[in-house]
Amino acid sequence: RPLSVENIRSANDEAHHLTLLIDALHLLNCAEFGGMPFTMRPLSIAELLLTVKQKYTTIFKNNAIELNISEFSE
Repeated sequence: RPLSVENIRSANDEAHHLTLLIDALHLLNCAEFGGMPFTMRPLSIAELLLTVKQKYTTIFKNNAIELNISEFSE
């Protein structure tokens, strides 16, 4: 590629995406071989769904998705 600002920007973007991919693969590898400590704890499905609903309200509205969490009361 000829040297230009756009080509340098494109190469930088590709390098960034490759870095993210490598990080994700490393994390997956650690998880598969027990290298990641974790602590199991109780999870409230209702609280989780409420958090998701609040975080993604705009996306849900834009895509006509309705999340009814009342049926998940504990």
